[in-house]
Amino acid sequence: MRILGSLLITVTITVVVLTSCAGAPATPPIVEPTSHELVQGETEIAASIVFLNVGKADCILLTVKDRAYLVDTGSGSSVPAMFYALDMMGVERLDGLFLTHTHNDHIGGLNDLAKKIPISTLYSSAISKADKNGANKIDSMAKDLGLEHRKLSAGDVVPVIDDIKFTVLGPLEYDSNDDNDNSLVMSIELSGQVALLAGDMQFTMEESLVGNGVDLKADILKVGNHGNPDTTSREFAESVGAKYAVISTDTKVDKNSANKKVLANLAPAEIYITQDYPYGIKFDISPSGKILISSLE
Repeated sequence: MRILGSLLITVTITVVVLTSCAGAPATPPIVEPTSHELVQGETEIAASIVFLNVGKADCILLTVKDRAYLVDTGSGSSVPAMFYALDMMGVERLDGLFLTHTHNDHIGGLNDLAKKIPISTLYSSAISKADKNGANKIDSMAKDLGLEHRKLSAGDVVPVIDDIKFTVLGPLEYDSNDDNDNSLVMSIELSGQVALLAGDMQFTMEESLVGNGVDLKADILKVGNHGNPDTTSREFAESVGAKYAVISTDTKVDKNSANKKVLANLAPAEIYITQDYPYGIKFDISPSGKILISSLE
């Protein structure tokens, strides 16, 4: 009877836990979900997006055939993780590197990256904060490293191949208070699927984009500013309507980095957090637009 009682208690606790979680946003397990498998017989991958696990920082890799593009470089401390992922994906050169803004958790790996891997073109926002001497950190680094540097404004397009391209959505206006709200925000069209990369934009920039009628619809959302509570309003999340949302951070949801209100606003999107996967989370997209989600290992 004592054994039976213990079993009943265990079952009861399990049911209570599952019931209490049923209505809350959660980080789902990521073992090639059957609902996302490529259709039978369709094995070709048109493009892959990898959201790297670089701690509370950003580094996103897009590979299309023999082309590779990186969005942000993580922090200085996450350089080994960035290089490991690039090696795993067979990346030996970059056709483009986008730096969303000047904060070190996005540009901290640039010097090491440029010394190891050829970079065809460095892209950054034409709207970007300067230091007290009037210099822009990205401009200075690009010059020191001898990189070809192109400034991007809303409406600009960077073609990749075929129907795949980056489209710049913002920023629309300069924010002198916080360079997070000058983040380069882009969408990527991938075989009928759209990924929206929000940089570190916060409420101010979200309101600017929504208020100006910018088309934010996307299937995959890289959530702004690491899921902090100063980003991803309900109005913005509804404007995007993402099926999948990725938060790049190193702190568990219940420790307030991936803020619970943010998760609620993102519902009913499936939410993935980079720290839950050894090296990152990979979205493979077929020519017909089917998605296969897996852990980069």
